[in-house]
Amino acid sequence: MKLLYSLVALLGISSVAFGDNSCNQLLSSLADPSKCVQVSISGVHYQSLAQEGYKGNLVFANGEFVLRESLYNLQTYETTCSPRGLVQPFAADNQFRVDDFSIRLSDGNLRLKQVNTQLTCNGNVGFFNLNNFYYTVALKSYDSCPKLYYGEPCNTPTVTPTTTPTPTPTVSPTNKPTTPPTGTPKINYKSDIDSNWVTNGVTYYQYRVTVTNNESSPIKSIEIHSDNWNPTEFWNIERNQQTGNLGFPSFVVNLQVGDSFSFGFVSATVNPTFSTVKIVRS
Repeated sequence: MKLLYSLVALLGISSVAFGDNSCNQLLSSLADPSKCVQVSISGVHYQSLAQEGYKGNLVFANGEFVLRESLYNLQTYETTCSPRGLVQPFAADNQFRVDDFSIRLSDGNLRLKQVNTQLTCNGNVGFFNLNNFYYTVALKSYDSCPKLYYGEPCNTPTVTPTTTPTPTPTVSPTNKPTTPPTGTPKINYKSDIDSNWVTNGVTYYQYRVTVTNNESSPIKSIEIHSDNWNPTEFWNIERNQQTGNLGFPSFVVNLQVGDSFSFGFVSATVNPTFSTVKIVRS
């Protein structure tokens, strides 16, 4: 496996790096509270050779890199059987979430699941060992947090209808409508807070908004408006640069009746609200 070969190579480097416990240069270059720092951790157990990994997004606050949301953890001893009958590791359906993780800038102290250890560095790569696992750490800074692609929800429509669809008119139109429907669109918005943190005395919230189509037919386009969401960053949603209104992300071509998609954003706003400007039926 490419991952195993990479780990073996990196662990060879780490034998040199463990003699140097200063990560000051690497961590200082990432210490910007306005940025999103993504962390990727790969580990191998030196006795069983089991592998595990962690991935998540961090923010720099109060001298530490702390979690913006849960850290995702996948393990080779959580396996699944593929459609081809092969046992595959890293069963994403059984991924774990870790809410206790931080790296301190001043001395490289790394805390994982209530245990403190020392992060050491060789160039742009960090290393630590914990519970008979040897880990390598990679950190990268972004203006806004990218998707992890590491066991988080895919945001594909899976929600079962929760309301009874409006009955279809008894007289069918002779031509398919090409204009948006009239009346108030039956679109539901549900906001959840996945995490929150304080930066420079300001509390920020990471929101997940689930948009559900309660119309009587699929929709292929939507225009969403909010006066108060005020995001510092957002994902899985498109924003019109001229109007500021929001629309489907590229992976949503049609939103079937009763189906949902979710988008996320970070904001200091408490209880942001969303409304539908218009929709276009499929």
